[in-house]
Amino acid sequence: MGNCSGTSSGTVEEKQRSRDIDQAIKKDRKYIDHEIKILLLGAGESGKSTIVKQMRILFDDGFTEEDRVTYKEIINSNVILSMRSLVMGMQEMGIECDADNAEHVELFTS
Repeated sequence: MGNCSGTSSGTVEEKQRSRDIDQAIKKDRKYIDHEIKILLLGAGESGKSTIVKQMRILFDDGFTEEDRVTYKEIINSNVILSMRSLVMGMQEMGIECDADNAEHVELFTS
């Protein structure tokens, strides 16, 4: 009749593989038990991404070097656009700037 004994006939390698898988499952379960998930809902431009970035800075390892380079470019662009808006607004309102800053004003109006 076939092999119906109660003992496992698996090889040593199979048993070790099974133990390794069991340990990996236990390790993953510990991680999952401590993992916290947050669902952020809100309209566009309501700050969901900002919250995620702040959480990453505070509780994770921060940003990668690639993220820093990307954010640096975005921040520089935002500063330049904001300065341009301020200078253009000053001109529309007839507000004169100091003579010392005249050459800088030219950078934002050209």
